[in-house]
Amino acid sequence: MRAAVLHGPGLLSMEERELSALRPGWARVRISTVAVCEDDLDAYRGTMEHQRYPVIPGRDAVGTIVEYHSPELERTQKQDGIIPFRPAGAGPGEGSLVALLPENYIDRVFAGEQASEQSDERNRCNRLPRFRTRGLPDRPAKTRLGHNIDGALAEYAVVPIEQCVPVPEGVDTRDAVFLQAGRRALYAVHRSKAAEGDYVAIIGAGDMGIIAAQLVRNAGGTPILVDTGETRLDLARSMGFEHTINPFNAYAAEEIEWITSGDMADVVIDMTGRSDVASQCPDFASEGGRIVYTRCQERDAFVSSRSLVLKELSIVGCQNCGAPPDAVFDELASGRVRVDSLVSTHLPLDAAPLVIPSVVENPDHYMRVLFGSA
Repeated sequence: MRAAVLHGPGLLSMEERELSALRPGWARVRISTVAVCEDDLDAYRGTMEHQRYPVIPGRDAVGTIVEYHSPELERTQKQDGIIPFRPAGAGPGEGSLVALLPENYIDRVFAGEQASEQSDERNRCNRLPRFRTRGLPDRPAKTRLGHNIDGALAEYAVVPIEQCVPVPEGVDTRDAVFLQAGRRALYAVHRSKAAEGDYVAIIGAGDMGIIAAQLVRNAGGTPILVDTGETRLDLARSMGFEHTINPFNAYAAEEIEWITSGDMADVVIDMTGRSDVASQCPDFASEGGRIVYTRCQERDAFVSSRSLVLKELSIVGCQNCGAPPDAVFDELASGRVRVDSLVSTHLPLDAAPLVIPSVVENPDHYMRVLFGSA
């Protein structure tokens, strides 16, 4: 099969690879569309922690299951009753169109406004499903596509079946590759408790930021998108978002103060994972406001305790596992969330070694770059 193989930072090439053998509980998926995500770019840059090389990158993808090795699996019970993504051994069969989850995290309990703090605490997604295959070695406790196992930037991918999510009717294949971005955005908005009438400053107008802005707008809030990329802000304005700020052109805190008539943002959601941005978020928040950090900073950020105390701010951490896939697919199928404008270009697989370096060098010029036939 043809595959893009990353041999080290900056070393990406197209190669012919033998099809991998299937292990019990794993499926072979014929990839139709794969989207390059920020984690793929970090692996190319060499900034992804504990990255394995050589590896086939590609974490966000859609394809068809062509082969599935179905063992008899048993689940190890946890004392507080962890709920797996689906019952052990169950899942889509051969011929199913599926979107791939980048990691085998367990989904949190997510029930919109009904989700309680107790259920959030009890169902932290960092607890991973543990499977045992009778008579065979255990699989890795945590599998991450393009990180410690080969990903989907290839004609075929071999993945654990619990990382294959059936794509429902009414969801376009190209839209389905935004599953993980949608999960992260939906969960960040849920954790922020943004309500009708709230001003919500979203730092980072990438795909997650623009999806989150749509969710906030649908809930009756007013999103304010902040980004240094004018191309991304132009796209946001074309989608009807009135309030956009480029910190290179204006002081962001002053612009937010003007937009909110001096009250500042009720909620600040940082989508960037940048330390310098994290330290500025309290400046954007109103008294009694909430700040949501969605990604780990590349290095620890200094956040002024003076601002936190004087404004009585709440800080919320948000892991990257996200909301259940069904919730995202419902938003896409209904048209409440549109992602078609977030595709910068759709190219054949063989173009990956030429295009990905350009995306790394000019990140503000791109949203999502897709590879594949569909």
